[in-house]
Amino acid sequence: MKLTMPERYILQELLPVQESFHTLRIIRDLQERLSPSEEELKKYNITVIVDNIGQRQLVWDNKKVNLCSLEFEIEIGEILTNIIVEILKEKNKNKQLQMREYTLYEKFVEGK
Repeated sequence: MKLTMPERYILQELLPVQESFHTLRIIRDLQERLSPSEEELKKYNITVIVDNIGQRQLVWDNKKVNLCSLEFEIEIGEILTNIIVEILKEKNKNKQLQMREYTLYEKFVEGK
């Protein structure tokens, strides 16, 4: 799945924190792959700022690259893809989908 750096952070926040042991193991593995590597942090000068209500905001050097348009290939297996699709569908059904999750919904649910 091709994801931008902001989508990688948003997806981490969508992943469940309660599941079976085996599912939590693959969630943990995906979280590690979604997190920027040390090389990416240095290359793009990425920092994360936490605001006063606890939301994380991604900041980087726009002079180097626009991380909103640069996509990274992240392997996501069938089990987690199904979990992510269900989370996004449920948020949509309950009218809780946020604008920041829009592109993830397109990619995972609508297959765009």
